[in-house]
Amino acid sequence: MSCPVTGLTAEEKQHLETAWKKMIGTTPKEFKTAGITLVLWMFDNVPNMRMRFTKFDAKNSRTTLIADEMFLAHTQTVILALDSVLKLLDNPPKLQQKITTIVKAHVGQNPPIGSEYFDPFADKFHMFMEAALGLPEDDPEVQAWVKFLRALCQVVKAEEAELAKHHQPKKQRPRKCCSIL
Repeated sequence: MSCPVTGLTAEEKQHLETAWKKMIGTTPKEFKTAGITLVLWMFDNVPNMRMRFTKFDAKNSRTTLIADEMFLAHTQTVILALDSVLKLLDNPPKLQQKITTIVKAHVGQNPPIGSEYFDPFADKFHMFMEAALGLPEDDPEVQAWVKFLRALCQVVKAEEAELAKHHQPKKQRPRKCCSIL
């Protein structure tokens, strides 16, 4: 049976978790490095990602960014958010709630961080795994991540549609000529 939130099978969840453990390592230093590596990769591979940040200047060099406390804080926020989601893979209701919270926080920003960022991230994530873990695109661990990220993108699109639905100007109905009609 597959997860109702992600569509992942038990085997795919295991592949996802195995790859994650390889990515984040076993020490706090490796965990920190994983966050930095992932966010810098996002800056280099997701169009216009660097322009989205105001708490630090994402256009700075890698060396400058790695010395910036706000950048480092953001890298840990990203990696901790992913870690918290992965820890909920066997609890679909809480997983759905966590993913929805993360998505709403991004899509609800002004301007929003929506599918124009999430889709390229999902599309190119296999390249990150190839570089970080030396895994080919057809590896089961890579494919599990691709499937997981595609499910995340669907939540983003659903939230965008919901926001669009609630922010559309109301259509003017023709006024009735009398209260009987």
